[in-house]
Formats: sequence, structure tokens, C-alpha cells
Amino acid sequence: MTKAADWPDRPVEDLVAELGQCREQARLLADSLLDLRSRGEGEGADDAARRERRITLQEQTRSITEAYAEALRRHLEGRAVRS
Repeated sequence: MTKAADWPDRPVEDLVAELGQCREQARLLADSLLDLRSRGEGEGADDAARRERRITLQEQTRSITEAYAEALRRHLEGRAVRS
């Protein structure tokens, strides 16, 4: 991912591709979270605690990725309006 400060100088095609990558990454993280949440039967307390930490980190990563994608979408929308 590029820095948002670079967006005005980047071609729209590159940003659209990046937005698609962000959306795919968020989808993969969501799928992974479903898998992690479905696990856990018969695991010990240490394993459960590690799994919960992984879930928390993946939720945060997904949330950040989705926020980045939304900001990028709005930037692209603003560019389209100005064109």
C-alpha cells in the first residue's frame, strides 16, 4: 500500500488496482477470522489465549485495511467529481 499523501500524484488506474487489493485483503482477513473463531474445541487455556490474541490482531488489521480502502475510495470519488 502506498501512503495517502502520494495519492494525488498517482494515476487513477494504479489507485483503482490498489483499492481492489485492499478489498481482497479485507475479505481474506474476514475469512480467516471466521476460521479462527470456529476453532477451539479441546484446546487448552494457553492455546485459547493465543487464538484470542490472533483474532484481536486480525480484527484490527481488517479494520485498518477497510478504513484505508474507504479513504482511498473517497479520494477516487473526489477525483472523479473534479474531472
